[in-house]
Amino acid sequence: MDKSEQTITFIDMIKTISRALDLISSTVVGHHKKVAYIAYRLGKRLNLNRDLLYKLVISALIHDIGVFYLNQRFSDLSFDRKDNRHALVGYLLLEEYFPLPGTAAIIKNHHLEYRDISDDISKTMPEEILLGQLIHLADRIAVLLPESDSELDVLQKKNKVKTVIANHSGQWFWPEAVEEFYYLTEREAFWLDVVNQQRSDFIIEKFFSDYHKPLSTEELLNISKMMSQIIDFRSPFTATHSQGIAEVAINLARKSNISEQNCLQIKVAALLHDLGKLIIPLDILEKADKLEKQEWAIMRSHSYYSNYCLQAAESMANIREWASYHHEKLNGQGYPFGLESNLIPYEAKLIAVADIFTALTEDRPYRKGMKIEKVRGILAEQVSQGELEPKVTAIITDNLAEFNGLRKTAQKKTRQKFKAFQNKVEEQKRLEQGV
Repeated sequence: MDKSEQTITFIDMIKTISRALDLISSTVVGHHKKVAYIAYRLGKRLNLNRDLLYKLVISALIHDIGVFYLNQRFSDLSFDRKDNRHALVGYLLLEEYFPLPGTAAIIKNHHLEYRDISDDISKTMPEEILLGQLIHLADRIAVLLPESDSELDVLQKKNKVKTVIANHSGQWFWPEAVEEFYYLTEREAFWLDVVNQQRSDFIIEKFFSDYHKPLSTEELLNISKMMSQIIDFRSPFTATHSQGIAEVAINLARKSNISEQNCLQIKVAALLHDLGKLIIPLDILEKADKLEKQEWAIMRSHSYYSNYCLQAAESMANIREWASYHHEKLNGQGYPFGLESNLIPYEAKLIAVADIFTALTEDRPYRKGMKIEKVRGILAEQVSQGELEPKVTAIITDNLAEFNGLRKTAQKKTRQKFKAFQNKVEEQKRLEQGV
C-alpha cells in the first residue's frame, strides 16, 4: 500500500500528542506515560470495563495538553498545581476538537480534589469525575517518584510515596482508588514497571493492540488544528503562522493537480510542521533582534523534533516526512537531515515553498511582512540557488496576490480565534471562581 493511502489511527495521533508533551522540558520526559501506566493499573484493579479503560489511558497520556498555551517556561512539574489553568485550557481545546466524547471533562477534572466533590456526586461518581480522580491520583504518584528513574531509588522511596498518598486519602484523593493503590504498592513489579519505560510502554502498547479506531479526514483535520493552535498560541508572535502555511499549502497542492485526499493530508502536515517548536524557549521565539549563533542552532532543531514527535505514529509516515522536511533544500544544504532532492517528497517541497512564502509575507517579531515584489525576487533567487522546487515556486509567483490574500484571510480568522480563546479561558476562570 502506498504510504499516502494509509489509514491514520486515533491511537497513533494520541502517541504523537503525548510525545510532543514530553518536549515541555527534559525534567518531565516520560511523565505522561508514567501517569497513563499507573492510571491503567488502578483502573484494572477497579474492574473498569474496556471502553472506560481506553478513555482513562488516552486521557492520561494527554492530561497536560493545556500547558503550552500558558506562556510559561517549564523546568519541572511546578506548573502542575491546583491553581493552574492548564486543566481548564485543555478542557476548552478538547471540547472543540477532540473526537472521543467525555475526554474534555476528564481533563478538566484531573486536578479536582476529592474533598471538593459534593456528597451526591461522590456517591454516584460520574464517569468524568471517576476517571479524573484516577488520573489525579496517578499524576501525584508520578510526581512523588524519584527523578532518577533508578530501580534502587524507587524501591527505597516507595514507602515514602505510599505515606504521602495515605495522609491525603479522603482529602485530595478518592479513598477507594487509594485502597487499590495500597494493593499495588505491595508488588515490587508495579514500582519497577513504573520506572522501566520500555516495560510500561510494552504493557500499554499491548493494551491498545486491539484498539483500531481510524480517524476520518474531518477528525484528523480537527486534531491537527488543535495541535497547530497549541503550537502557535504559545505566543502572540506565532499565533497565526501554521494556519497561514496550511492555507497556502492546500491551495498550492490543488493547483498542482494533487488528489483531494492528499491535498487534505498536505494541509495536516502543514498544520503540524512546527510541532518541534514546542521545545524552543519563548525568549528565542519572540526575540525581536537577530538570533545569536547558539540561539539559531536551537531554533534550527525544531524540524528535527517535529520528525521525532511524528515518528510515534506509524500510520502517519507520509505526513511526518512532508511536515519535518520543510527546511530541506534541493541542493542538499538544508536541515536537519541535509537530504538531496531525490529524497525529498514533492509534498515536502511544496510545504517548504508555502513556509518561506508565509514567513516572508507575514509580520515577524523582528520586522513587518515584505512587499510582494521583494518576495518574488527572494523566491526567484532561492530557485536559482537550487534551494526551492521550481514548479511549485512558479505556481506561487504566478499568483502572488491570490496566495497573499488567502494567507491574510486565514491568519486574520486565526488571530480573531486567538483573542476569542483567550477571552473564553478568562471567562471560564471567572465562572469557576464565582466572580
